[in-house]
Amino acid sequence: MRVNIERSGVELDTRSVVCNSLFENGNHLFFECKEVKKRWLITDLEEQRCSLAACSSAMEVGHAIVLMPMPTAIKVVALLWCWWTERNKANRGEHIVSLNEFQATVMHFLLDWQSLMPNVKNLVSKPVFSWKRPPTEFVKINIDGAFDAGTGHGGWGCLARDSDGDIVFAAAGYVEHAAEALQTEAHAFIRGILCAENLGIGRIIMETDCQILQRAVSSSEYDASPLACSVPVLPRNRKQRLSLGGVRDKSKRNDERKK
Repeated sequence: MRVNIERSGVELDTRSVVCNSLFENGNHLFFECKEVKKRWLITDLEEQRCSLAACSSAMEVGHAIVLMPMPTAIKVVALLWCWWTERNKANRGEHIVSLNEFQATVMHFLLDWQSLMPNVKNLVSKPVFSWKRPPTEFVKINIDGAFDAGTGHGGWGCLARDSDGDIVFAAAGYVEHAAEALQTEAHAFIRGILCAENLGIGRIIMETDCQILQRAVSSSEYDASPLACSVPVLPRNRKQRLSLGGVRDKSKRNDERKK
């Protein structure tokens, strides 16, 4: 920046505020200054310094850092941050810290930032769920409901697809008065079935991410509970033609979020 200001015609001392030599451009400041070279060396990053010094632009430097192994990349960023802080101290006329103090500061940031990084192994090992096609001659209807406890309002939606993955129908609506999230889920359940019946679709599979609704409709587990008033009651002939899809692991998290 100081060099750019000088180019605009303003008289300005563009020498490095740390080593008092050469123009203070980005390459010199972070990679070539004799003082910063000592910092790269003491933090065991000399190889990375040489690699980054050969980059032709700041964007190329950033790209090279991103391609480094995560612990190394974090350490490099910590060093650059700490050195920029020291440079600004020197610009104010203050003394910069010793090599040992600088190394300790870099390690402090390194450990602090690493503790905030997500566990990559856990993220990779989590199963990834995807929509599965229904059997031939069946239509799968995915349903969902939303509920705002503050207003007592909610919404519902359903999407039906055949065994080829083609959309058969989709519908959504507003629930003006709802007591809980389960009620909007049940509303979506009923609406999905009615939409299918109106189109003459008899063989359907209902899939929901609400585990409570799945158990309540397919069993008598909740018949005597206060939740029963929110669960749709299906005639016997409908139950014979209805198949409930499997509930994913995410259902527990969704139930907790909607309460």
